[in-house]
Amino acid sequence: MPLYLTQHKHQSIAGRRSQRASPILLLAMWLILPLWATKILALPNDKPSQLAHIAVVILQEFNSHQPGHSQRIGLLLKPAPGWHVYWQNPGDSGNAPIIKWLDIPQGVTIGEFQWPIPKQIKIGHLVNYGYHDAVLLMLPVTLPPDIQQQQLMLKGKASWLVCKESCIPGWHTFTVALTISTDKPIPNGDTTIFEQTDKTLPVPVATLDAHWQLTDNAITLKAYANKPLFSQSTTLTFFPITANIVEYAQPIDIQWKHNVVTIGATKHVYFNAKINEVDFILVDQAKRGWQLSANRQ
Repeated sequence: MPLYLTQHKHQSIAGRRSQRASPILLLAMWLILPLWATKILALPNDKPSQLAHIAVVILQEFNSHQPGHSQRIGLLLKPAPGWHVYWQNPGDSGNAPIIKWLDIPQGVTIGEFQWPIPKQIKIGHLVNYGYHDAVLLMLPVTLPPDIQQQQLMLKGKASWLVCKESCIPGWHTFTVALTISTDKPIPNGDTTIFEQTDKTLPVPVATLDAHWQLTDNAITLKAYANKPLFSQSTTLTFFPITANIVEYAQPIDIQWKHNVVTIGATKHVYFNAKINEVDFILVDQAKRGWQLSANRQ
């Protein structure tokens, strides 16, 4: 049975008194979540009954890690129905989930989160970006080639913000045990969700040219992909990775044909004039996502 990471404390960001989920809801969340967790060491008082509108667990992609190679672990967040967590750029409000690593063995490197394609979350006059459903934030762990240990321990602190009308911050310190073997890693019960999540990642796009420019209070981005990516796209949605570039709730005009896309938007009120590179993703009606970068013209 999986051991879930649950916050020890929580409070409402909006000043509303937070309410614990009912026992029936907690039991339902416990039964619905798949048995995905493997090799997790957590504090002894971690219990599903401590959940505040979210279940959180650390997964490993394979049953072991090879010296000199990179395998992935992941932070799985499953908000309760009606609640959501945030993307790397949360939009008008919110905070992205993070892991602060407290103890990394010498020679081990841990990469950044791989962020699946988000959805727009509109709340009143605000536009945010995030996930209503379960989301796995994967990150690579690379071991040194000369490592001699048969097991390593990674210690970190995961933090997240789960929101509905109000928001509740959560955090937990966890320890992950990595089994080390020179044998080829064997898939485990968690491997499938990593494979499924891979299909939801935006694909980095090589461009012939990509640039942006400002005109008064407007920003225009234009990109020329090296192949006709958008030929079958009937809709495109713009998600800025770089924060505070555009006004999220204002209309965004997107024009495209074959390999060329032009995006026009209102400049963000807190736009950073020193910025050079703008990163963003485009998602079409088939949920295909492409990640692009544009430099100041």
